[in-house]
Formats: sequence, structure tokens, C-alpha cells
Amino acid sequence: MQKHRDQLRIHTQWRDDLARIRAISGKLDSAYSEHKGDFALGRYEGLKQMIKDAIKDYKDLMQKSQKYALDSAAGAIASKYGGGQQAGQGQSRQSNKGQGQAEAQKEGFMARLKRQAAAFTGSGSSDEVKESTKEPTTATTTDLGNWGYEGMTAKQVEEELDSMRKEVLQFKQEFRRERDKLDRLSKEYEDSKKLSPPQRYTELKYMIKDAVNTK
Repeated sequence: MQKHRDQLRIHTQWRDDLARIRAISGKLDSAYSEHKGDFALGRYEGLKQMIKDAIKDYKDLMQKSQKYALDSAAGAIASKYGGGQQAGQGQSRQSNKGQGQAEAQKEGFMARLKRQAAAFTGSGSSDEVKESTKEPTTATTTDLGNWGYEGMTAKQVEEELDSMRKEVLQFKQEFRRERDKLDRLSKEYEDSKKLSPPQRYTELKYMIKDAVNTK
């Protein structure tokens, strides 16, 4: 179940980062459209400013994304090995919850072990012997419930895990496409500073159109 929780965290991170980077392109597109009626000199300054704003938003996003990835990795390591400082109250609550789940699972395992021993030795009541020979569907359901997946079978959890993996791959592909466009915008903007204002004005328009192109 920990794999499912880890994948859910990764899925949420990439989904949110994709939405944020798309919002940067969307904001640039809206600003460009709103200033189409401006006179050339005023629009020239506006084009420069909207590109600089987009580049700043993009760099801020990349820094936050990297920090989030590092924080998540540190939290996963601390959770796995149970040592070191807890990464905030939220992680502490997760640790307490995980301890309770582990105790419940251990208790369920010991009960099953006792029933199986009774069946093997012939001791215990007939009901206990019958119970020990059942398929472990009830135990599986109990374990899933302890992890917070009430009403789901192990197969359903695995299918959802596989679906999230596929969506993460798609999120990554789309994020990288948007990232490459904004990387290119940043580089081309710096290169355009060498041009004369009339030449640069034309180039700035092409740069924005390329950055907001959804094809």
C-alpha cells in the first residue's frame, strides 16, 4: 500500500506542476491578446514586460518544484527508516497513523497464525479449524482497511496504481514540452537584446506566439 501512497504523491505533484506551467503560458497569451490594439512604441515595452514576467514565473516554479522534490524525498527516507528529525507536524501525524496500522496488521497476522496452528495440531474448536482453512480474502480486506482503502480489493488498488503511473508519464511529457518552450523563450529574449528596436519588436511577437502555441 505504501507504493500506492507514494505514487499518489508523485501523481499529485506532476499534475499540479503541469497546471502551474500551463497557467504561465495562458497568462502570457492573455496579456499578448489584450495589448494587440496598443500603438507600436507602447506595445514594444509591453511585450518586453510580459515576456520578463513569464520568465520570472517560470523560474520561480522550477525552484519550487525542485524544493518540493527534495522535501518529499527526505520525508520518504525518514518514514522508511524511522529515524532523524520529523519533517513537521504533518509527517508526525503520518508516523503515528502508520504505527497504528502496523500494530493492527501485526495483531491480525498473529490471530491468523494461531488459527492455522490450531488447524494443524487438531486442537481448538471445529469453528476455529474451519476458519483457518478459509481463503485469506477477509484478511486482505482487513489489511486494505487498515491502510485506508475500505471497499477496495487488492486488484483494484493495483489497477489504480497502474493508471496513475501512466498518467504521470503523460504529465511529464506535457510538462517537458511546456518547459522547453519557456526555456527557449528565455534564451531568445536574451539574444534579442542585440537587435535594433524595430527588429526586436517583430522578434518579440514571434517569440510569444511560439511560447503560447498549443500544437
